[in-house]
Amino acid sequence: MITILLVDDHKLVRTAIKLLLKNIPDVEIIGEAANGEEAVQLAKKLTPNLVLMDLKMPGIGGLEATNRILNYNPEIRIMILSSCIEEVYIPTHMMKLGAAGYITKNADINEFITAIHKVHSGASYIAPEVAQRIALNQANNLNTSPLTRLSKREIQIMWMVMEGTSVHEIAKKLFLSPKTVNTYRYRTFEKLQIKNNVQLMHLIYHYKMLDHKQSISHL
Repeated sequence: MITILLVDDHKLVRTAIKLLLKNIPDVEIIGEAANGEEAVQLAKKLTPNLVLMDLKMPGIGGLEATNRILNYNPEIRIMILSSCIEEVYIPTHMMKLGAAGYITKNADINEFITAIHKVHSGASYIAPEVAQRIALNQANNLNTSPLTRLSKREIQIMWMVMEGTSVHEIAKKLFLSPKTVNTYRYRTFEKLQIKNNVQLMHLIYHYKMLDHKQSISHL
C-alpha cells in the first residue's frame, strides 16, 4: 500500500486529487496539509510512504517543507505538484534537495498514477514537458541560472544569508561551525563569480528567483 500525505493550500485541489485516487487499490491518502508547517508536522506523525507537495503555499512553502521532511526522514519519497513549467531551475533545485519527482498540475490521471508508482518504487520522475524544457535549456545554454551550480547546502545557506540570518544563527540552526558556514558562503561566491551579498541579490533579481521566494525560501 502506498500511503500518501497530500499537501496543497487549495482545498478544491486536494478534493480533486482525492477523487482521482480513491479508486486506485494500492493508494491510500492518510493525511492532508494546507501549508508547509502542517506538512512537516504530519510527515513526522504519520510517516507516509510518499508526500505530494505543492510548491506555492503560505508560510515556509513547499521547498522548505521538503527540506525539513527529508532532513527528518530521508526515506520519505516526495513528489512536487506544480503549475510552474517555464522556470526550469525550480525542478533542478528540487532534485538537488532530494525530491524524487516533479509533476505539473495539468497532468492527466494516467501520468499522475504512473508518476506515483515510479516515485514510490524508488525511481525518479519528471513531467515530460518539464524534462524537455530542461534539456532544451541545457542544449542551448541560454539564460541558464548560475544558481544551478550550487549544492543543496550552498543554496540553503545562501537563502538564509539573504534573509538576514547571521552566520552564528545559521551555524546553530544547521548544526555547523561558524567557520564551516563561512566556507560555504565563500565557495558560493566563487561559483557565482561574485564578491558580496549585494551582487548576490542582483543575480537573484536577474534570474527572477524572488518571483518564487514564497516557494523556495530556505531551499
